[in-house]
Amino acid sequence: MGKTHFLLGCLAAVALVGCTGESSRPMATGKGTIRALNAIKTSPTISLLIEERRIGNVDYKFSSNFASYDDLEYIFNVETVLAGDLMATRIASQPLDVVKDTEYTFLISGALAAPDITVWELPRRAWDGSETVFEIRVANTSDSLGDVDVYIAAPGIPPMPGNAVGTLSFGEVLPVMNYEAGGYSVIFTAPGDPSIVHFESNEFGALAQNSVLICIFDGDANDTFQWSVRGYFANGSSGVLNDVDSTGTARFYHASTALATADIYNDETLMAPPIVTDHAFGAFTDDMVLPVGVNLLFYTATGMSGVPLLDSDVTIFDSAHKYVYAVGDVDTLQAIEFIPDRRSVETSAKLSVLNSSINHPLVDLFIVPTGTDFTVVIPGFANLAIGSIPRTSTIVEGSFEMYITPAAELTILTGPIALDTMFGDVFEFIIYDNVDPMIVDLASIPLP
Repeated sequence: MGKTHFLLGCLAAVALVGCTGESSRPMATGKGTIRALNAIKTSPTISLLIEERRIGNVDYKFSSNFASYDDLEYIFNVETVLAGDLMATRIASQPLDVVKDTEYTFLISGALAAPDITVWELPRRAWDGSETVFEIRVANTSDSLGDVDVYIAAPGIPPMPGNAVGTLSFGEVLPVMNYEAGGYSVIFTAPGDPSIVHFESNEFGALAQNSVLICIFDGDANDTFQWSVRGYFANGSSGVLNDVDSTGTARFYHASTALATADIYNDETLMAPPIVTDHAFGAFTDDMVLPVGVNLLFYTATGMSGVPLLDSDVTIFDSAHKYVYAVGDVDTLQAIEFIPDRRSVETSAKLSVLNSSINHPLVDLFIVPTGTDFTVVIPGFANLAIGSIPRTSTIVEGSFEMYITPAAELTILTGPIALDTMFGDVFEFIIYDNVDPMIVDLASIPLP
């Protein structure tokens, strides 16, 4: 019995020591929120991690959703897949002592392999439900713009000397400002000179008891304007703010042997001049400015406006590009809409492929290193179907050969066709019918 009592006493002592040690650790009293914002124009997807656990992934101009964590000390890590690698590399780390009821935004900028991390802090607003205002912050995340003055006013009110709400260098964010709920425009100008307007947004609306962060970025090849402005809300939603002078574009591709050489009209009466003339098989246009919204387009035989061969609704978005492909046989003729991804990424090359072949409506595309037997590998693009939007993928830097076969077969329809790639390249390909129905053509379409 004596030994039993002694053992129980030792266990109790150990338990007391364990409790004492546990009580000396930091205790959380609340939570803070963290998100990442990617300002590296040529970056692939970047991941934000808390210690070793992934919080979210962010592409250029995008933000991760807010994640909530106890008010303790952490190491936040940033990872991405660098050029030529298969696995992600840790490219930055940021220690942070999280304070409760505080919002943190990690701005990731600079060189991809060794980025800069700028931390913006904001006490989280506790709305009581009676407020009639919203809160707004504005940041400069454009790497090329330089210093800017910022104006916030009702739409249509030009910037005037003395009315700027602040001046920003790259990576800076203005303090919180409160505005009555309603519609506003944000304007970025040269510092000290409101006559040099870099960007003036269309009206954006904000509801009371809301928080928004507005950032200006360098535009990329997917934008039609030189700069891109986005708003990020506390609930995780975001939106694009378009410039008052921004436009949307369409690029037209004639990819059907069943469609005659055509004129394209953006006029239901067919009385206005066509927007495209003599659009022959295999032809493509430059980016063409079209009205934002739904455009009802008509294809007619060149010079014969009375008989439309094809009509289609095409939706144009502000500040964005749209591709329109005329494809299909006589009874399946259609216009396919597609929003391209033309942004160059420094860690890979990009490819998009459209199959427009009536004679070979379902094909495989093989992409293999030069000199490799394509029959022993799986296709890079399998089951490319006519009538489907372009398929996209990425590829490493190198020298390759391309072959096209009927789907699930190894009969060569075309190839080998040489393809030399470098990181950052963007390729567009269309598979066309050839006059010989036993083969196809693979055309590389230059970017505008």
